Amino acid sequence: MRKSTVRTAQPVIQIAGLTLLCLYCEAFSQARPGAALHEERMDPLQRGISLFKTGQLALAEIEFAKALTEKRQSAQAYYFLGMIAFQQSKVEQAERMFSRAIELNPLYAESYNSLGVLYDRQEKFTQSERAFQTALSLNANYAKAHFNLGLSYRRQSKTELAVQEFLYVLLIEPHHNSAHSELGEIYGEQKKYALAAQHLEEELLLSTAPAMTHVRLGEMYFNLSDFHKAIGHFVAATEKDPTLALALSHLGYTYKTLGDYEKAQTYFEKALSIDSANTEASMNLGLLYLDRNELGKASRLLKATVLLDLNQVEALYHLGRIYLRDGKLAEAVSALQAAIQKCPDHTQSYYQLGMAYQKLNETRLAAENFHLFKQFERKDRSERKNRKLQY
Repeated sequence: MRKSTVRTAQPVIQIAGLTLLCLYCEAFSQARPGAALHEERMDPLQRGISLFKTGQLALAEIEFAKALTEKRQSAQAYYFLGMIAFQQSKVEQAERMFSRAIELNPLYAESYNSLGVLYDRQEKFTQSERAFQTALSLNANYAKAHFNLGLSYRRQSKTELAVQEFLYVLLIEPHHNSAHSELGEIYGEQKKYALAAQHLEEELLLSTAPAMTHVRLGEMYFNLSDFHKAIGHFVAATEKDPTLALALSHLGYTYKTLGDYEKAQTYFEKALSIDSANTEASMNLGLLYLDRNELGKASRLLKATVLLDLNQVEALYHLGRIYLRDGKLAEAVSALQAAIQKCPDHTQSYYQLGMAYQKLNETRLAAENFHLFKQFERKDRSERKNRKLQY
């Protein structure tokens, strides 16, 4: 089953598969313009904050500049100017503004947090960690800085450190939806499926979760062999987003696992009608046709799968089997060699490759591959019996 790739933690930005951090604006809680205070009676700093909160950045920038003219030493004005520059992708200017805010107020934890996000965005991880940790030294219960530091650790593959930060977030804010989401994903990657499901269920309880949260939960329950719950979450995902091909292909795979091939075929076909590049659906539908001895349909779908993803070892292996049955021995050798190249311990590929060489009268190569088949079979027989599907 193909793993879901859409992240649901908020606020998170996806770029090239890496989790980047969003800025958190804490200064709103510090600035209290007061609902009863008429706008013209506000000072420039208050007007700027009010404008910033409504997304009127150009006007807000003018007011913060006025505040600096009148007050000159306003750390808060510099902080918001940094926020505006960051949102406008003016990285160097944002860094200067945050740094100036810190110069004026060395206890300004929010500026350190935002500076950490800025450095993390540039993959300056040593500097970003230092900034987040400084923010936390000023306020140990600063949940957003813990969360940002956790995301930064994830980007650096420091998974255990990330887990510690997300757990700390939950100690401070037990209902922090994004921390539950991140932990759900991490525990899923670590194959701790019960823990993953626990945190993803919390995510569902705490928010109107997107369809992908149901997909991820369905994956966890599938790996726990709780197919009824898995199906329930995949169906819930399709109800929230009828165009989500991944949920449909997962439904197909679950029903295929349960032996309900008619339903499996229906869901695979639905998935492909929405997303023709869904390799989970194309490969498994191809295997259903192969089991029915409909070799033409099977071959077409497996070829499509390999064209979409050259790393689909099972598709290569079964294509090799089809070519061998059709007497296309050169094609069979090519497909099976590719499968072995991608996965050197793919035991059955050695046997099929031996058969192909035997039919080509390549006795030595046939014997070598039969020997490798027996070697791998002895080595991993018990492991293969107990191997579970990995997402």
